Amino acid sequence: MEVKLDHSQIDILTDLEKPEIQLLYIINLLMNSKEKINKEIIYTTGKKMYGENLLELSHAYNVLINNNLIKEVDDEYSLTEIGKHSLKKIRAHNFGEMLVITDKSKLYGKFCELVYGKNISQFNMMDMVQLNKLLDLLKLNKNKKVLDIGCATGRITEYISDTTQAHVTGIDFAGKAIEWAQERTKSKQNRLEFFTMDMDTIDFPERTFNSIISIDTLYFAENLENTFLQMMRILKKKWNDRYLLYSDDKTR
Repeated sequence: MEVKLDHSQIDILTDLEKPEIQLLYIINLLMNSKEKINKEIIYTTGKKMYGENLLELSHAYNVLINNNLIKEVDDEYSLTEIGKHSLKKIRAHNFGEMLVITDKSKLYGKFCELVYGKNISQFNMMDMVQLNKLLDLLKLNKNKKVLDIGCATGRITEYISDTTQAHVTGIDFAGKAIEWAQERTKSKQNRLEFFTMDMDTIDFPERTFNSIISIDTLYFAENLENTFLQMMRILKKKWNDRYLLYSDDKTR
């Protein structure tokens, strides 16, 4: 039986079963290799990835092909653009759930205190000395508007606003993390905002922000040059104002 999904609902992917999700992950991994992506190599790779947890995939092929998530040409498989976007959504959903769990964890909070100097649910390589140095350089105040790209659960975003009284907007592709940030900071909505947003398609009017901060995040951009251009577009002073970017990954 042909199964078709309503693509307006694909954003949350509630209609995809675990075998279809496994198949998306396997094909995506193989697309970065030079392997001929046929059913044999998909099965072999799937066993390496999932071991005994690999599910029966035969029906998953039909579901994904019928819904334009994967395509098959001459017995070779690849993700469509819809499939790539859907897999990105799955990853964001799963990552967001993990971020919320760690944010609520007392044990992880203790870890942050020991490693970073304060528990603001850090999921990066910036400690409190570095963060406070960043705020000293930015000279923020209640009249400044700041964008935090890749804010996760918004703890650092909240700390920046609490410390400086600046109006800070946090964006992240992990919707679950953003929902939790919104719920947690309801009483501070006059100076804190959170939106689920992809850094590859930043959607704010021109000249919105005085400063942009992105901590250990920019390597997630699919087109870094385009992301930089969008950031320049939404800065109030295109060349003269300061925006600082921090990443611990020195290879990128």
